[in-house]
Amino acid sequence: MKKFIFVVHNHQPVGNFDSVFEDAFNKAYLPFIEVASKFDKFKFGVHYSGPLLRWLSKNKSEFLSIVKNLVSEGRVEILGGSFAESILPIWDEDSSKAQIERMSDLVFDLFGVKPYGIWLAERAWEPNLPSIINPLEYVVVDDIHLKRCGVYSKELVQNVFVADNLFSKIKLLPSNEVLRYTIPFRQPQETIDYINSFDDNSFFVFADDGEKFGIWPGTYDWVYKQNWLENFLNEMVNAVEFVLPKDFFETFQGVVKRANPPTGSYTELGEWALGFEAQKEYNDYINQIKSINLYDSKKHFIQGGTWRNFLAKYDEANNMHKRVLFAKQFLDKSNEHKIQQFFDAQCNDAYWHGIFGGLYMPHLRNAVYENIIASSQWSEPIVSADIDNDFSIEYILSNDLFNVFVKPNYSGSIFEFDIKPFNFNIANTIRRHREFYHTKIDYKTQSSGVESIHNQLIAKEKGIENSIFYDKNNRYSFVDHLVEKDLTLTEVFESSFKEVNDIPKYSSKAFDYSLHLENHQYDIKKVYTINNSSLIVDIYQSNNHYNLYEELNFTFLSAFFDKQIIINEKEHNMDAFIEEQTDNILLADNYRKLYFNLNFTPSHVLIVPVYSVSLSENGVEKLYQQTCIFIKCDTPMFSLRFNLL
Repeated sequence: MKKFIFVVHNHQPVGNFDSVFEDAFNKAYLPFIEVASKFDKFKFGVHYSGPLLRWLSKNKSEFLSIVKNLVSEGRVEILGGSFAESILPIWDEDSSKAQIERMSDLVFDLFGVKPYGIWLAERAWEPNLPSIINPLEYVVVDDIHLKRCGVYSKELVQNVFVADNLFSKIKLLPSNEVLRYTIPFRQPQETIDYINSFDDNSFFVFADDGEKFGIWPGTYDWVYKQNWLENFLNEMVNAVEFVLPKDFFETFQGVVKRANPPTGSYTELGEWALGFEAQKEYNDYINQIKSINLYDSKKHFIQGGTWRNFLAKYDEANNMHKRVLFAKQFLDKSNEHKIQQFFDAQCNDAYWHGIFGGLYMPHLRNAVYENIIASSQWSEPIVSADIDNDFSIEYILSNDLFNVFVKPNYSGSIFEFDIKPFNFNIANTIRRHREFYHTKIDYKTQSSGVESIHNQLIAKEKGIENSIFYDKNNRYSFVDHLVEKDLTLTEVFESSFKEVNDIPKYSSKAFDYSLHLENHQYDIKKVYTINNSSLIVDIYQSNNHYNLYEELNFTFLSAFFDKQIIINEKEHNMDAFIEEQTDNILLADNYRKLYFNLNFTPSHVLIVPVYSVSLSENGVEKLYQQTCIFIKCDTPMFSLRFNLL
């Protein structure tokens, strides 16, 4: 009888809302185990990520006891992984090995067994991984990883493949792409027919997200209320022999071959990692290949980008990644809580964007910054380093209240502004990027039935296409805009104004408590000064040919709580469009009880909300990202002071 290795991967990211954990538990994690436990012949592997296990152990201990009993009965195998579900190759090797060790220890503590194999986050494979994963026995990848290095489909169901690096080796467990699309979206017979098309000594691997069994749109009704899972198992237990991954490898009598896949991930991620123009060309090429019926047989040779492309595609992702790496040198390695926060900041979800919200979800980015701010501190008032790895020096001005990160080669702007008592980066903002899926959104069709989320691009609200705008620059603070006329709220909101300058670069000179920046092209000087309780920014300009606007951007998780912007004794919500002559703005984050005050030279001020239109598993949605402030600096010296109230 053909062997079938069935693995589900369950994950919720660090920083996700408790209600999301609860919903996923009730709709996917719990009902799957309830149905699966009815079938004695159904043996399967399951991976729960560290953040999810932490939540389950705190909130659902009875559930973990059920799973533990299934483990002791030999019906379930628990896979390991990176504790925080990090992309292992992008972090230093010591951190990645420690992530795996932490996960193995947690699995042992909760289930009484050490894992044999590892779930690889986003199946982001790189050739050095055997050295990182060692001494675990196997790793889950996609079958396309092996096809990219010349392995044929018929070999994948009959041979075990081993990858190695230097003195380390690892067995590869390749998830079958066909099964990823039939389970659970097609009738069980379609899966059985596919399996029966192979020889009797074949084996098959299904390894995919557990959330597709209840959380993906339409799947809860389909999988449980319409009994898809129960029907599937009823038919499959008579068609195949379900085996645990570790048992399969232990009893395998066939040929073991060597394969060293190139860097890559699953097919869809390779497309998402590309920029707009590259994705357009990629899609055009794919359509050409499909038109001559070559795609299905040759697609493994068409990779697209790799996971690391996201760090080049999105400066916001790169800033977080390099911020975590920078922080390691200041980590108190004797403090277990801070070490865990450091690892939690490596959770992958906030660093990329594809079919899931990821990078565009403010609360996920906030969790990265919250953990990394809390985990590492330094005492120097000014620190200089090439933090983002662009061969240019950045500066950090610090006191007991703030860490202010300044980038001289990007308009002398602030790209991170930490409020240390709250472990909160108020500059956790995002640019409205040009996404290729904006050209493919179905604005009319409503989702119906059950379908893979890879095949759906449905707008969640009517008229959302009217909210798509693209930004000229990253959404930092103190970005210079030189224009020939006064700007309007509409121009600022749409980022549709014309300016005479590119992003200015500033020369820099640091002193004990201040940073002096100068741009000779536009005759602008900026001085950042940090003292015990404030940050002061002074801007000097001698060019009277153009209007100088300084752009500031600040984010709050409590986006639409009442009374969040107070200006000229008027209270506004964060979604307000405001135009005032003023010398003070109070920004109130009522979620944290954080009150951020700006006092400045009397000026004309334009304030608008910034929304992204981005893709999630539930469709295309509009999200509040930040509030943008444009201040007209029409005096030779403009001064602004930040402080907390």
